[in-house]
Amino acid sequence: MRFILTLTLGTNAIGALILFSISYLSFKALKMTKVRFFLFLFLGFSILGVDSFLKAVIFSILLATPAPRVVMYVSTLTLSILSTLAEVFAYILIALGYTDYFRSYGKLFLAAPIVPVLAVHLSGLIIAIFLLLYIVFQAFTAYVHSRKRNQLLVMVGFSTILLSRILRLIAITAFSDSLFIASNLVYFAGLLCFLIVVLMVTRSGKETKV
Repeated sequence: MRFILTLTLGTNAIGALILFSISYLSFKALKMTKVRFFLFLFLGFSILGVDSFLKAVIFSILLATPAPRVVMYVSTLTLSILSTLAEVFAYILIALGYTDYFRSYGKLFLAAPIVPVLAVHLSGLIIAIFLLLYIVFQAFTAYVHSRKRNQLLVMVGFSTILLSRILRLIAITAFSDSLFIASNLVYFAGLLCFLIVVLMVTRSGKETKV
């Protein structure tokens, strides 16, 4: 249990740094390009960053405190459920960003998914997966319309995050530590795609639509 907590602490600490970097660069891209999609990207990744940071802090406290195994298990499960709620909300914002993008440019409009009240961690993951499917479809449509490298990276990034959530779901149902670790590594690969995109946009200084 402590090994998983230590691993989760490390991945969340690194993830928070990457997510806040993406959020900051998305805000800079918003100011430079005035493209509203970057606003939703900024809000979504800010929520994900805060979520990862808080998890890192809480896991640090759990590791530093000689708490019984049951307490650690219940705390981890509760935190996972709350984290999934935050993750779903972040993906809703990003999905709304794509909906706003297509509505603004008259290409495509799909209503944003409505998320019911979550009761358990698994249901939250399943909802997150469906939200990511929606986002990946929107990203694919945007890439088909423009054939821009930025949009290809965005599509690959969301597809990679989708794969990580699927692996996380399988890891939980199969009680597999190796799949859990793999899901974290795949998730980081997806974040790197977004880091590259916002770096490209902020460095170019051009009005790039994602």
